[in-house]
Amino acid sequence: MPFLVALTSLKGAFERSNIDELKALGGTIAEEAFLGEDRDLVDLGVIGFSLAKLLQKRYFVGSPRWKAFFSETIRNLDLAAQSVSSEQEDTARELIASILLEVEQVSSALGRFHVSVVAKARTKIATDLYAHGASLGQACELTGAEKRFVSQYIGLTKISDKYETLSVQQRFQNALALFEKNGA
Repeated sequence: MPFLVALTSLKGAFERSNIDELKALGGTIAEEAFLGEDRDLVDLGVIGFSLAKLLQKRYFVGSPRWKAFFSETIRNLDLAAQSVSSEQEDTARELIASILLEVEQVSSALGRFHVSVVAKARTKIATDLYAHGASLGQACELTGAEKRFVSQYIGLTKISDKYETLSVQQRFQNALALFEKNGA
């Protein structure tokens, strides 16, 4: 999924407050990021998962700060898309970074989380990449997730059981199938 398409898709899903679409986009974008080793796409996937998580919490959406956050996020996604269209990738990256920072700030101010929403999203994406055949180190490096959090998350889920019996050859074939699926 090209960066501009991912941006506009995220903006549309967030405008509609479509949690399932944001989660699905986060996963699709993360998969594309893995295939292209694209950290910019990873950040969009993180935004997708983070926004979905915030939308799930009624105390976020019902807070006085939500309306301003919602409007600012839509505006920054739109400006980032315009920047990409104008071949101003650095400006787009700055806008994406500002969205991630604002998500961190709003979740810190209003949240009841031990770990930030953004860190959780990075961990989720790293876990998904690991499940699709990336090494733990590669998944963490690409996403910026901390290995200890990803390892703990993998241990708490059924992923380790599911992939424990796969040989290295099978994991490699699964990763190749992802590349072939996406024409890479």
